[in-house]
Amino acid sequence: MLRAKSIRLDAATGCIYWIFEPQANVRAAITITPQKVALFADQLSNVYAVDARNGELLWKTHVDEHRSAHVTGAPQFWHDPPIRTNFSRRSGPSLNPKYECCTARGGVVALDAKTGKILWHTYSVAEEPHPTDKNAVGTQLWGPSGAASGRLRPLMRNEIASTLALATIILSRKRKPAMRFSLWISTPARSFGPKQLTEHDTFNIACVAVDQTNCPQPAGPDLDIGSSPMIVDNVLIVGQKSAVVHALDLDRSGAIKWQTGIGRGGPLGGIQWGMATDGTNVYVALSDVAAKPGTGIFGGPRFVADPKSGGGLFALRIDTGARVWSAPPPDCGDRKNCSPAQSAAITAIPGAVFSGSVDGHIRAYSAKDGRILGTTIRSGTSKL
Repeated sequence: MLRAKSIRLDAATGCIYWIFEPQANVRAAITITPQKVALFADQLSNVYAVDARNGELLWKTHVDEHRSAHVTGAPQFWHDPPIRTNFSRRSGPSLNPKYECCTARGGVVALDAKTGKILWHTYSVAEEPHPTDKNAVGTQLWGPSGAASGRLRPLMRNEIASTLALATIILSRKRKPAMRFSLWISTPARSFGPKQLTEHDTFNIACVAVDQTNCPQPAGPDLDIGSSPMIVDNVLIVGQKSAVVHALDLDRSGAIKWQTGIGRGGPLGGIQWGMATDGTNVYVALSDVAAKPGTGIFGGPRFVADPKSGGGLFALRIDTGARVWSAPPPDCGDRKNCSPAQSAAITAIPGAVFSGSVDGHIRAYSAKDGRILGTTIRSGTSKL
């Protein structure tokens, strides 16, 4: 059985200093505090604090008791409260028509950074799930549920030091399941939400399975919010798998300031994992990965990527959403099963934006005009 490990390496030589084995796989990034403590969470909803100098476990806290709970976002460190982490629930069980879908709720938990003690625990759906109707094979269904919290980040720029913005997937089960993709926003002075961006997007993982008994009907297009939102000067910037970037005015209770589309969007499309900003522009990478005609996008070995679909990097003005520049998708050339989609989270530094592509390359783009400054190729050598 494979076991996840947290490893500290020497940056210059790659020498291993220490290895720490958590209880389950770790999907989220590791956060290092000023006190040299490594904070991370696993797929069994355990949050760990490990001494980054020697790998010693300082504390471990189980943040949610639901059997399907897991943590997908990196813990965020504050002084007060010290740590916030999001938790969500696996959607895999809905594939089983005998599974009583769904009782799980996502949310946020705050922990004391010194002891791991839970300070508060807030569910994205306040109401506890209760029995509703039954599916086609007679299995009891539950609701409301969902609101899986996939990404959480500290949104700090200038005056907003402890704003919390949470992209959630809200599943409301009454007579028919209804999934809503929303934002929950909380600041020291005000709290509002959820802010719904897409209505009637009823969807779960059973909708792409052979047996779709637990798929809500009618099923939606699956346009959730997979990337972390950002705040710049009281404007909340949100990227969605619909390929639309939304700007919400926090001074007006989240009213839409502007919306800009950059692609066609879809289940694996649009803005997947994260954007970046330099305070003037927001930089957005487009996924829109697709399969060639006649193949299934979830077809395993039968999946053949479309080398002409997806990709591209965009710079939008934060104040208006107007496009400043766009960089074309990577060229796959004659490579087999190559996709130009740019689904990875991007990084911006002064003068440059870095974006990874499904074609296996990381590219550096000029923040001024989008021209490529260099490419790190798959062999590990660099043209930078």
